[in-house]
Amino acid sequence: MSHYQNKGLLIIGGGILQQATFDLCKKLSINTFLVDGDVNCYSKKYADYFIHIDIRDIDLMLGKAKDLKQENLIHGVFTQGTDVEHIVSYLARELNFHGMNYDAAMNCNNKLLCRKLIFDNKIDETPYFFASSKNELKKILKTLYDDFFPCFIKPVNNSASRGVKRAINSDELIEFFDDASKNNYNENTVLVEKEIIGNEISVDSVVINGILYPCGISDRSFLNKHKYAVQTGSVTPSSLSPFIQTKVYELMQDAASVLKIDNGAFKGDLVVKENNDIGVIEFAGRTSGGFDSQYRKPLSFGIDIIKTVLDLSLGFEVDFRDLIPKWSKWSSTFSVLTSSGKILKIKGFDECLQIKGVYKGFMTLDEGDTVNEMVDCAQRFNYFICFGDSLNELREIEQKISDTLNIEII
Repeated sequence: MSHYQNKGLLIIGGGILQQATFDLCKKLSINTFLVDGDVNCYSKKYADYFIHIDIRDIDLMLGKAKDLKQENLIHGVFTQGTDVEHIVSYLARELNFHGMNYDAAMNCNNKLLCRKLIFDNKIDETPYFFASSKNELKKILKTLYDDFFPCFIKPVNNSASRGVKRAINSDELIEFFDDASKNNYNENTVLVEKEIIGNEISVDSVVINGILYPCGISDRSFLNKHKYAVQTGSVTPSSLSPFIQTKVYELMQDAASVLKIDNGAFKGDLVVKENNDIGVIEFAGRTSGGFDSQYRKPLSFGIDIIKTVLDLSLGFEVDFRDLIPKWSKWSSTFSVLTSSGKILKIKGFDECLQIKGVYKGFMTLDEGDTVNEMVDCAQRFNYFICFGDSLNELREIEQKISDTLNIEII
């Protein structure tokens, strides 16, 4: 009998990125207990049991989790692609389950804590400051030199670039303060960082007993960052040279040590500058979003990051064969961007799924729904996971999707 048989997993967050977790758990015969504050959350239909609790209500979740543990129904806590690593770590600690060190999870989840640690330890010395009120921000701005701009202002504990804006002068920074601050959870503080210029990458890894295991690098693409940071897609494998990729993973290992990451997924959003130095946007104590760790790294390399992290969560010995690359293929996450407005018609989506090289497709809005202005990455509403034997083939597949999908906006 499989050691997964009759095991139960408490899964925090039921967004679109969690579907891969439920598919894997079903395959392994693991019972899933999904917690989410949205009764209509995307992954609810894939869970064995649904628990309607706001995932920020830690006390209520802990009480329910203790009951489930007492009944021998759950044996671990898990999330992936969702910015709640600190909540997962807290629950695991209180339930005496396996999980990431709580201090490490907080060091990742709080962008200010993370920035301070990597700056003080010379992992990345990008100039930064923080402010908890508009008046405090104005006082700090009086001491800044003009060469600090452009810079980015951001909330200290959110994801998907929510509340993030690029400012080119003091007046813009003051104007953007309120939006950044209100996108925090139970926090007013904002983080302001000098802009890092270069090629942006997303790095997946798993840390086991303090040792970092590489799980692939993706090249990210964005709309022009005049004001907002909106990712349009990403490609795996990275086009970076082997030398630079080695430097990237060395930095990831150094950062994991500084942030006290012991066991669990560890994701980095980094920038490779023109001089090949590496800047840090942020780290997270979880797997990457963007369908990277969920589908793309498995497609590109034949590895299974989700299973490895799931094993760590349940206290099972990791099967390192899950982390050994077995091939190298090209994959991408591609979205068709539109103007804002009401969706009148969606045509060609099913036809896109039949295009050779389209592995999966997701549409999170329907006819009659409203497309918001593209102010952050969370506003994208269609995603296609593509794969091919070359980058040219991948681009041809993406072009076919663009030619086939017709979204009418009024």
